[in-house]
Amino acid sequence: MPEEQQERVRNAVTGSVGGALVQAGTVITGGVHVHHPRGRRLRARLVTAVVVPVVVATGLVAWPVLSGGDDGPPLVVRVRPVPEGAWVWVLPGPVDEAALARVALTSVSADRDAGFRALGGVPSADTRVLVGGVAKAANSHRISLVGNRDGPVRVIGVRTRVLRRAEPWTGALVALTPQGEHDVRQVVTDLDDPDGAVLLRAGPDDPGRPYLEVKAVTVARGEDVVIQLTAAVGRSHCEWELELTVGQGSGPDEVLRVRADGTDSGPAFTTTAWDSAWRYRGGRFRVIPVDPPANFAFERVG
Repeated sequence: MPEEQQERVRNAVTGSVGGALVQAGTVITGGVHVHHPRGRRLRARLVTAVVVPVVVATGLVAWPVLSGGDDGPPLVVRVRPVPEGAWVWVLPGPVDEAALARVALTSVSADRDAGFRALGGVPSADTRVLVGGVAKAANSHRISLVGNRDGPVRVIGVRTRVLRRAEPWTGALVALTPQGEHDVRQVVTDLDDPDGAVLLRAGPDDPGRPYLEVKAVTVARGEDVVIQLTAAVGRSHCEWELELTVGQGSGPDEVLRVRADGTDSGPAFTTTAWDSAWRYRGGRFRVIPVDPPANFAFERVG
């Protein structure tokens, strides 16, 4: 994208809609690379000078789909973290306890999550996800695929690809005490699976089947298909991306790689293992409902 267009988009986002984007916790695509499976790489322009973001009532920022022609990638991808009712935040290093308490007790969930992210934290669900017979830590993202071609775009492949794997973080652990939460996640990927399979489950005890064997995904221009994807990991800290293979008519298949900001080159999705029995250098803490939804207490438990 030319510098003039980049500046125009930056001004739009940081001006009238910047606050809504942050409050919504929503990350919108700026552009993706399109990869042909045989190795040829094309740069796909997603945003042009005439594209203006639209703020809808919920605070979600949406990019209008380009009209006409084949400009940009075949799919526009939007990514949004999914808030958890019973949550855990894992931090890479120790944090001042008073500062941690201020963030943990923030009443507005979007502000609380922004505070933890500013501390470098990675979110997780308190409820474990059972994959391959093993209960694992996990977090979820709402991934929206919007058609950007006049003809239908078929999703013919979906997998996750781990970019970096390291030891789990042991800086600090903050958890909201669960209140009857149970695993209701249906679309799951196991980051310990080298194939990166994305599975659709009928329930927590169902091993699942490959997502595209159960659901055919074809996206028309402007149509929005949403996948709420949960990534699980056993005993490591993973940075990863989503890989979509798409087809259009009789043309060659294309591979779209998607990261946490909807682009193929931005920050990776991050999922980290945790365990309340592990030792955390900065301590383990919990947030306890005292008189919900208004009053909570914060205490050190380890």
